[in-house]
Amino acid sequence: HPEMQERLHQEIKDKVGLSRSPVLADRNNLPVLEAFILEIFRHSSFLPFTIPHCATKDTSLDGYFIPKDTC
Repeated sequence: HPEMQERLHQEIKDKVGLSRSPVLADRNNLPVLEAFILEIFRHSSFLPFTIPHCATKDTSLDGYFIPKDTC
């Protein structure tokens, strides 16, 4: 997704500059980067083992029906 890459680059360039790398103190000023990282964590397992990501039985959660084997 080159458009997302450009958006992230622009945010870092605007808020941090190009003379240094972002640091944790910059976190509040980089909402697009933070959302991007959280979305990566949501879509992939960053642990050395896999935790099941599929419903093992039909479930209802907060009014939403989640069928068995939905991933």
